[in-house]
Amino acid sequence: MNMDVDIFRRLSDFDNVLVVDDKGMIIFYDMADLNVLMELGIRPEEFMGKSVTSFYKNITNENSTLMNVLRTGKPLCNIKQEMITKTGEVIETINSTYPIAENGKIIGAVEFSKRFFSKDAIQYLDKYSSHKIFRRNNTVYR
Repeated sequence: MNMDVDIFRRLSDFDNVLVVDDKGMIIFYDMADLNVLMELGIRPEEFMGKSVTSFYKNITNENSTLMNVLRTGKPLCNIKQEMITKTGEVIETINSTYPIAENGKIIGAVEFSKRFFSKDAIQYLDKYSSHKIFRRNNTVYR
């Protein structure tokens, strides 16, 4: 897969990383804002091993960016996604999602996302920026 180096440079604009296996089960996540898990009504240990579509009312295997990349093997870059949690909270993100391949077979996908806050949800922004694990992503992923 040949990709422009600028695409990888732009990954530093994202705050969160989510990795799923070939069936869409969460195998790794690193979120700058753990309040998302509270909005989903789950604890961090409950997030692992679950289907990426199971946390939202409106995200299905057909419209999920991760599931689309698993199905097609083609990356999706800078896709806006609006997700409605089971409790009715709206989470808006911009996602760039890439397949993970081994020996020509898609074995998973990785999604880099950045959350955007609507005017109604701006109160979450204060919690987000002061969260003790928030960092301007100096983390290196391999």
